[in-house]
Amino acid sequence: MVSKRLLLTTAALAALALAGCSSTGPHSAFTPHVDRAGLDPLLDAPLRTETVCKGAGLFTAGTKLGGFSFECPDLDVVATLNELRDAGWRVEK
Repeated sequence: MVSKRLLLTTAALAALALAGCSSTGPHSAFTPHVDRAGLDPLLDAPLRTETVCKGAGLFTAGTKLGGFSFECPDLDVVATLNELRDAGWRVEK
């Protein structure tokens, strides 16, 4: 019973994480290189910026969800789910 619940919870979290990540609010244009040289795009993105991130590889059994890498081309970064969360981003769908 417990292992079935754990498996379902893990699958739900994986589906959420693989769907994409964003902060709340409307999409805003963000250029990470031109006007913002030397700043960390994860931490210094304008308020309410939305981005779409995709998994950098295949999520397989035994992979820790928090350490799974995502590519975020709008921000020009590759970051783990933990790094995204620590920078204040959240999974929206």
